[in-house]
Amino acid sequence: MEPSLKESQFVLTKGITYPIKRNQIVLLKYDDKLLIKRIIGLPRETIRIDREKIIVDDKIWKPYRSKKNYIWELDANKFVI
Repeated sequence: MEPSLKESQFVLTKGITYPIKRNQIVLLKYDDKLLIKRIIGLPRETIRIDREKIIVDDKIWKPYRSKKNYIWELDANKFVI
């Protein structure tokens, strides 16, 4: 998956937007750093990342390159970014 934002581009925000949707860009603070991330998994979904693709509830969502395989079974109010 290619980055949507390139270095030196700007992001304008207006606060929290509901409902939160897949592919939406979010900003969050972690260890005093501002991170810009994309929503991949939504509540109650199963997300698998294998070495070549992202799979959401057994359907291929996007091509992706990863060194490891991952799987998340999300509870209510949980997201994968």
